[in-house]
Amino acid sequence: MNFCQSFMLELSRHIGASTDVPAGDIGVGAREIGYLFGMYRRMTKSFKGVLTGKGLAWGGRYLRPEATGYGVVCFAEEMLKNVDDNIKGKVVTVSGFGNVAWGVVKKVNELGGKVITLSGPDGFIHDPDGVTGEKIDYMLKLRLSGNDVVKEYADHFKVKFYPGKRPWIIPCDIAFPCATQNELSLDDAMTLVKNNVKCLVEGANIAGFRRVADAMLDQGLS
Repeated sequence: MNFCQSFMLELSRHIGASTDVPAGDIGVGAREIGYLFGMYRRMTKSFKGVLTGKGLAWGGRYLRPEATGYGVVCFAEEMLKNVDDNIKGKVVTVSGFGNVAWGVVKKVNELGGKVITLSGPDGFIHDPDGVTGEKIDYMLKLRLSGNDVVKEYADHFKVKFYPGKRPWIIPCDIAFPCATQNELSLDDAMTLVKNNVKCLVEGANIAGFRRVADAMLDQGLS
C-alpha cells in the first residue's frame, strides 16, 4: 500500500481520463489498483475513471476481467470471416493462465472451439480433451494461488506437462499467445507454420510478432 501510494504521488501528474489510463498487469490486481485509485482521489478530489481494473464498489465494471480475452477472440473471429471461416470446431493453443487466457478460453468454448493448452513460467500443459467446465474454473484457482505455476493443472486433471517448454509445438488451427512478452521466437513461428496453423492472434503485450514477422519475411515466407 505504501509503495502504491508513493508511486501515485508522481504518476498522478502524467495520467488522466483524457490523457492516459493505466491498467494492472502481472503482479498488479484489484487490490493494488484500489490503493492507487484511493491515493489519486485523495490528491485530486476526483472520482474519474482514471485507472482500469477497479473493484465494483469504486467504479469498476462487470466483465472487465474477461474483456481482453473476449476481445482477442472476437478479433480472431472477424479475421476468419475474411476467408469464410470461423472458430467453431477449431483446435486452439493458448499460452498463459491469467485474465487474458481465461477470457480467451471462455469465449473460444462459447464459439465452439477447443482449447488444448495453457502455460506458465514453469512450462505448459496439453489437455487433448479441452479446457472446459470445471477446468476453466480451476484456472481461477491457479491465478489466485499466487504460485505462478501451471503444473498443478496437469497433476489435478492427469494431463501431460511439458516443463520449460512453450505450447507452440502442439499442432493447432489457431494460436493465442496470452502470457507475457517475447513469447514467440522464429523457431516457434516456423513450427506453427509447419503444423499448418490457420490463424495467430496476439493476446500478450509485445509477444514478438514484429520480430518474427520480419525474420520470416527475410526468409521469403509470408
